[in-house]
Amino acid sequence: MKSKFIIFPAALLISGHLYAQAIITSPTLEDRFGKKIGNLGFSETTKKLGNILSNTVVSDTFYLRNASANSISLQLESKIPSYMTVQLSQQSLAPSSEGYVAFTYDASKKNDYGFVLDRITLNTNDAVQPLKALNIIASIQEFIPPLPAGDTLAVQKARVPVTTYDYGTIRQSDKVSKDFYIFNDGQHDLVIHKAKTSCGCLKTNFSKMQIPPGDSAMVSIAFDPFGKDGKDSRSVSVFMNDPSMREVNFEMQGIVIK
Repeated sequence: MKSKFIIFPAALLISGHLYAQAIITSPTLEDRFGKKIGNLGFSETTKKLGNILSNTVVSDTFYLRNASANSISLQLESKIPSYMTVQLSQQSLAPSSEGYVAFTYDASKKNDYGFVLDRITLNTNDAVQPLKALNIIASIQEFIPPLPAGDTLAVQKARVPVTTYDYGTIRQSDKVSKDFYIFNDGQHDLVIHKAKTSCGCLKTNFSKMQIPPGDSAMVSIAFDPFGKDGKDSRSVSVFMNDPSMREVNFEMQGIVIK
């Protein structure tokens, strides 16, 4: 919550002119530590880093306060991955005292693309809820160095004629598949890094992961509708090294009946 502004219409009179005067009040403890997990209040429990490039290093901080009458011990619950560093301000937080959890996130070591979720778990002796989970979410896009002046055409360039397949009406026992194609109209190799699916019901296979200039790759997507019912839409995100199309989404849609 932001600082509160209170405006008094007739607060100030200068040279015959009436001016409004704003009084700014300081944020309350509820404003600063409004996210509660047990007896600890947090400034927030989820950090949204937004869109970040794969060569980015981001540092940020969760702030916390002990709202109980007893000291609360703090320690990291699990091993921190190599692409993150985490620092606790202290190992024990006295009643009514404040602390922080600072972290650094190195996307170049994460080796992933698209939506990612990481979690910092604190193990405490809080009688209400000992484990405290802090989330870090981001969407990672590949960093591609700028091209030399006049060399803008000498790149890898993806062309995807079809991205959606409507399989009509099928039964839960039916399985459907579709072959999509990615063409490389550029002058350098087009590299497919990986695919992410919106559901375990989708399986993806590539005919090749590196597409030479003038060539193409087949993306085979299989959908298992078991347990689905009614209108359904599932997608696969494919991440590539095309500067103008780092990500393409293939969609399988239709109606599933019992």
